[in-house]
Amino acid sequence: MLGLFLNAPLFSELPTAAEIAGQMTIGWNIGNSLEVPTGETGWGNPRVDQELIDAVRATGGNNGSRVLVVQGPSTDIDKTNRLMTSMPADQIEGRLMVEIHYYTPWNFCGMDKDETWGKIAYFWGKNFHSTTNPSRNATWGEENIVESYFQMMKTKFVDKGIPVIMGEYSALKRTSLTGADLDLHIASREYFYQYVTESAKRHGLMPVYWDNGYSGNNGLALFNRNNGAIVDPGALNALMAGASASTSVEKHRKSEMQSTLESVHALSAPGSSSTEIQLYLKEAAQLNIAVFNVLGQAVARFNELNFGSGPLNVSLRIGGWSPGTYIIHVNAGGHRLTRKFLLLH
Repeated sequence: MLGLFLNAPLFSELPTAAEIAGQMTIGWNIGNSLEVPTGETGWGNPRVDQELIDAVRATGGNNGSRVLVVQGPSTDIDKTNRLMTSMPADQIEGRLMVEIHYYTPWNFCGMDKDETWGKIAYFWGKNFHSTTNPSRNATWGEENIVESYFQMMKTKFVDKGIPVIMGEYSALKRTSLTGADLDLHIASREYFYQYVTESAKRHGLMPVYWDNGYSGNNGLALFNRNNGAIVDPGALNALMAGASASTSVEKHRKSEMQSTLESVHALSAPGSSSTEIQLYLKEAAQLNIAVFNVLGQAVARFNELNFGSGPLNVSLRIGGWSPGTYIIHVNAGGHRLTRKFLLLH
C-alpha cells in the first residue's frame, strides 16, 4: 500500500497506534507499492508478521516505537475473525494496528463477468433493488452483513484498544449500463459508499477508499491524477457524508455506555416521494426528531413519539425536497444523536 510516513525527531517514543487512529477520518488508497502473493508468505501470515516486526524494531531509532500495521489473513474480515487468535509479540505496547479490506459482496464490488457460481450484481441495498432487472440485485452481503462483519472487528480488536484500518473498499462503477439500470446502479453504489463508511466509523474502524485511478467502465477513480479534478462527485459526496455522520471511536464507546439510542440511518430510493429514518433503541424512549437542510432550516419535525426498544422506522415525506445533504437530530430520552444523509433523485 502506498502510504504517508511522518518523519519526526528522535524523541523517546512516537505516538501510539490509538493516538494516530484518533486523528484519522477517511483516507484514499491510490495504489500498492508491493503486491504480496498468497500462500506461505501471503497477507496475514503470522510468521512473516512476527519477523517483520522484529526486524523493524531491531533497527532502532524511531523504528523502535513506530506504529506498524498487521494485516489479517487475506485481509478478509471473516478469516481474520476466525484465524487471527492473537496479535504478534512486540517489545513496546500499543504500537500495532490491524488491517482488513471490504469488498462484500464481491458480485457487486469487484466482479467484472458472470461466473458459474454467481452473476454480477448491479444493485445493492434493500431500498435499491430493481423490479425490472431483479436478476442483478445483490442476494447477500447487504446492510445486515456490513453490521455483522464490522461488529466482529469491533469486538475482537477495537474494544480491546487495537485500532483497525479498513485499508481498501470500493465498488466498480458500471458505466456500460444505460437508462434506468445505470441510474439505479449509481444511486445504489453511492448508498453503498455512504452506508459502509458510516458503519465503519460507527464501529471504530478507519475506512480507506481504494482509488484505482481509472474513471471508465468498471473504474473506481474519484480524482483525475493529472490535474486533481474530481471525476466522480457523487461517490465523493457519499463517502464524505458517511464519514461526517459518524462519531470517533472514543465518543462511540461513551455513547454505547450512556445512550438509549444505538443508531440512526436514513434510506431513500431514487424517484421516491418518501424515505425512512431507521433507528435502533436500546430501551423504550420518547423521541423528538428534527430534519434540517444545509441552510439550517427545519424541513420536518416529529415530537413526542413513544416507542419500545429495538428497531423502528419513521416515514418521512420528501416530495419537493432538493437533492443534497440533510441533517437529522434525534433526542431519545434526553440522549441526542446527529446524523447526515444524502438525498438522491
